[in-house]
Amino acid sequence: MSAPDFDQLFADCARAGASAADAPALALALDDLRQRHLSPPRAYHNWGHVEQLLRLGLERQDRFENWHLAAWAIFFHDAIYQPGRADNEERSAALLLAQSRRLGMAEPFAQAAASIVRHTANHAQAPDQPSDMALVLDLDLSTLAADWPEYLAYAQAIRQEHANVPALLFRPGRAKVLRALLEAPRLFRHPESWQSWEAKARENLRRELLSLEA
Repeated sequence: MSAPDFDQLFADCARAGASAADAPALALALDDLRQRHLSPPRAYHNWGHVEQLLRLGLERQDRFENWHLAAWAIFFHDAIYQPGRADNEERSAALLLAQSRRLGMAEPFAQAAASIVRHTANHAQAPDQPSDMALVLDLDLSTLAADWPEYLAYAQAIRQEHANVPALLFRPGRAKVLRALLEAPRLFRHPESWQSWEAKARENLRRELLSLEA
């Protein structure tokens, strides 16, 4: 299988949103997005994370009602990320809207994609029913269900992104996040995601929590 062409996918998403922007304008917008994922230095919420979600989405694109709208949200969902800030998702959604308007995309398309980005701030408040939003949010949590070595690398990357936080504060804070996830009735909204990932994700979360409490 050939490697995904993310530049082409970005252009396809823009066209699906009724953009008439030319290739140089689209390339400039995508380059801006990639550059934003380099600052501040990110161990997990980086461009590799975006590409991983897009790969998973491409493998499941027949499950989406509007794959290109969902992919547009994925491209932007972590565009602005400052560890510890509560408004990263809102600012990322605002960037999505600004870029979409700059590219001449349809407002309903952009607003729907921005809504998905905003909901990545709190998965628990997302709709329960299967939807494109639910699928994107499931993809965003898919790392929780990775094999343990990959999950451990993810947990270490999160710690690296919060390197300025002393361990005495980070450990209880991280444990609080893990407990909140474990207390949720379900982590994954789409039935297929739940079937494939729920049990493994909970196992990993419990394992990390035990390590923090040791």
